[in-house]
Amino acid sequence: MTDEGPAGNRLHDAGGRLARNLMLILLIILVPLAFMSFLGAVLGFGEGFLIAVQGGVVKD
Repeated sequence: MTDEGPAGNRLHDAGGRLARNLMLILLIILVPLAFMSFLGAVLGFGEGFLIAVQGGVVKD
């Protein structure tokens, strides 16, 4: 195990915070999209994601 010193420690902490923030942003974006796609598939629409984005039902 190496001693990074104060500068290395701060850099490591900043990287950890950045990673947590990116994970949180991805979670906030991807979970609702996945839910809308799943809901569209369960309700029988072929393109659940597109329906959610367009805001209307596409007639076949």
